[in-house]
Order: sequence, then structure tokens, then C-alpha cells
Amino acid sequence: MRWFLTVLAVFAALIMLCGSASAGLIGILASQNTNNDSIADDSLGFITDVVSSGGAPGVGDVAWGIVRVDNVNGNNSVQGYVYAVYSTTITEFLDPHTVTHGVTNASGYTLNDLLGVPDDDTSVVAFLEWNGSGTNPFLDSDNYPFETPSFMDRTETEFKGDLSTLMANSTVLFAVGLADVNDLFTATIVNPTLLTLSAGFSVTYAAPGLNPSDFKALFGDPDHQAAIISGATQVLEFGTFGSAGGNIKTRDQGNYKVN
Repeated sequence: MRWFLTVLAVFAALIMLCGSASAGLIGILASQNTNNDSIADDSLGFITDVVSSGGAPGVGDVAWGIVRVDNVNGNNSVQGYVYAVYSTTITEFLDPHTVTHGVTNASGYTLNDLLGVPDDDTSVVAFLEWNGSGTNPFLDSDNYPFETPSFMDRTETEFKGDLSTLMANSTVLFAVGLADVNDLFTATIVNPTLLTLSAGFSVTYAAPGLNPSDFKALFGDPDHQAAIISGATQVLEFGTFGSAGGNIKTRDQGNYKVN
């Protein structure tokens, strides 16, 4: 599942917030204020059975994982430094093919559980930047082959541990979520292994040195500050759902528009 944002930053905060080894996500976004920015990424994640339903994903189950940002406005210097961690709960099936998502409150899967911040009831995606030092487990291509059809060999427990290790050497810059009546996140089921995504979000958290007012509405979509470009997809690579705590591992690539 996918995500995006919008930012005009306070330049005094850039050095503190952006890792010196990367171009800095905030700096890149702040440099293009008159057009929507574009973000391209790869992601890995799980759809976890938390309601003991088994079988196909159902209401109450959680979709969560990590997004590696590969380039912003064509600048690929952020690859390996900028990530987003997401967690959403399936809230309803509007028809046999359209799934709506809401904020996760299942224990162990909230953004606060996975990252420690932000601690609110509206965020579904948090963007963070690795500081370039310490250990980044998501640079281990044996465990995390983002680009290939195969999926990593990590369990949920190992995955959560790797998120904690990444967070120990990263800063959460901002988060987006479902804070406004116009915000949405839906997935349309194309076939058993392919979903297309549609979403629009508000900024729900900004790190010290940034303010919500720094994040502007999307040009052409004033109801949202971040949105998925139509046609983003999610591919379900493995179907291991079967019992409470079981999961489907997911891999997908996406494109987002941000301001």
C-alpha cells in the first residue's frame, strides 16, 4: 500500500533533520514549491490476520510494512536513506472488489508500536530518514530484495526488529493520514494477486522544526496534501494466510504526488 506528502520546510531545520549523506528529503521537496513533487518507490509488507478469520483478508486485518523511497523529482540520491512505514486496518468491503482502509489500533501494529512515533489516532504512514550511520538492515539485499519478484525471508518478528534497528538511527520527519473528512485510502481488487490503489491524505505529524502549515494542498487536488497517482499497484507475492497471526507477504512499486 502507498503514500506521499507535501512540504515547504523551514530551512533552519534542514541540517538537523536531514542526514548529511543524502540530499535530504525535506530539502528536495522544499525546492519545488510551484508544482506537485513526484515520489517513486518500492515497498515490502504484510497483510496480517489479527481477527482469527483465516483465508482471504477480512475486516479488522492489518496491512503494514516499509516503503523505500527511490527517487524524488527524478533525484535518486535518497535511495537507501528515506523510508516510509505504513499501517492500515481493513475497515469494510464496499463491494466485492473495493476495500477501504482506516487507522490501525490492533496491538503491536500501530505506528506507535512499530516506530514509537507519532502517537495519534489518525496517522497511517510515517516518513523517516536514516542518518547514514549505524546499522540499516534494509540495505541487506539478501533479506530485502526490493526490486525482484522474490520476497524476503524474514518473519514478522524479525521484520519488526529490523524496523526498530532502522529507527534507532533515523529521524521521523512527518506523517500523513486520515485526519480530514475528505481523506481516503481504498484498494481495488483486480485479481487474487493484484490491487490498484487510490488515496488522499492530510499531514498528521511534523517533526520539531516543521509545522503543519509548511505542508500545502496538492495542485489540482486541494482536498489533500498527499495522494497516490492513479494506477499504483500492490502485488501479493505470497499467500500464507491461514490462521490467526498468519499473513500474506506483499511487494509493490508506486508513484505519488506531493506538494
